[in-house]
Amino acid sequence: REFARADTDLTMSRLTQLMAAFVADVEECTSTANAPAADWPHVAKGWPNSAYGMSKLGQVAMTKIYARELAPRGISVNCCCPGNVATGMNPRGARSPA
Repeated sequence: REFARADTDLTMSRLTQLMAAFVADVEECTSTANAPAADWPHVAKGWPNSAYGMSKLGQVAMTKIYARELAPRGISVNCCCPGNVATGMNPRGARSPA
């Protein structure tokens, strides 16, 4: 999809629109099933079924956009994933830094 173009021509405005479209499509789903189905609105439109994964995709795309836009000013932009960290959502993660 368009996220792959973050290195070349995806803009923050368009990224914001894409992320909002994902949220709207997910919110349309009325199913209470745990497994995704092809008829779920966001799945039918080609979105992945992971909100967490989409948030990471958006973060990486935003980083690439800012890196591209700020490079002419000599500013580097980076992001990192801290890895498996213990949180309320993931109690089995690492409890100390790697």
